[in-house]
Parts: sequence; C-alpha cells; structure tokens
Amino acid sequence: MGEPTGSEPCTLQEAKDHLKVDYSTDDALITALISSVRHQLEQYTGVSYVARQVDIIAKLDGCHAFELPFGPAASLPTITELKVLGGASEVLTSYTTYGGVGEFIQIIPTDYPGTFAVTYT
Repeated sequence: MGEPTGSEPCTLQEAKDHLKVDYSTDDALITALISSVRHQLEQYTGVSYVARQVDIIAKLDGCHAFELPFGPAASLPTITELKVLGGASEVLTSYTTYGGVGEFIQIIPTDYPGTFAVTYT
C-alpha cells in the first residue's frame, strides 16, 4: 500500500478538542497517534480512510471474484499480467467488475487465470 496522498480523517485540532488539550507541547505525538490509529484501523478493517495508490499482487483463477482490499476505490483498477519466465507483461483488458468508483470493487478476469499486478487509488 502506498503512502497516503490525502489528509488524515481527523485533524490535529479536532483531536486536541476531543482530548481537551489546549497546549502545543504534544502536537507531534498527537499527530503521530492519529496516523498510527488510522493505519491500524485500515489493517484491521481492510478499508482505506485516506486517498492512496494501492499496488497488490493477486492470483486470479478466472472463476471467482476477487475483492480489492482497502476500498472504496476512487478509480477502476489497472490489471497487468505477471509473466513468470520473463515474458512480456500485458495489461489485462478483459475482466468483469462488480462495483464502481466510490465502491468496493470485485474483479473476475474473463480471459484466463494467472497472477496479476493490480493498481488503483
């Protein structure tokens, strides 16, 4: 998972207001805790709370839907086949998606099974 490109779901000031902190001595600590908690929640729930590029390797069997983790997706995925013995990779263009931008997306390649690199935001 790439570094976040969006802002944290909670600002420093919102956290300080909630914690009833009115001094700036612990601003760096509170900011780090906001990021840490968001990261832990993303890992636990599989939901992305900030915008980011997601790069995953997925083994797709051509029969079963694969739900992209860390949705909802802000863009449709780019799916590239990974060749095992150094063959030319190609972008997979024939696949079925369930869900769309702003939703959790499931993909099923309609051509053939294989191992694919999947990129989306």
